[in-house]
Amino acid sequence: MVYVIDVFHDLAHHIDKDNHEILSAKLFYENETMEQFFTKEQRQIIKKTIEDHRASLEYERRSNYGKIISFADRNVDMISSLRRTHTYTT
Repeated sequence: MVYVIDVFHDLAHHIDKDNHEILSAKLFYENETMEQFFTKEQRQIIKKTIEDHRASLEYERRSNYGKIISFADRNVDMISSLRRTHTYTT
């Protein structure tokens, strides 16, 4: 589920950066292919997590997935990015 959340969480950023989390969640939830891989409950969790990933949210994330993705999304300094890339490729 985390991989799918990661793929979808900023998908609509180019459409509307101020509301991209809502649009990205909608793109995920309306994707019929995802229904083949996830239960309705799992799809609801994924949708909520995509909506909750923004660092600027003023409410607590609704799931541990939301906490994980939000933290990872904020951790974008250059050194960390290079370190993750190096670790992944090795």
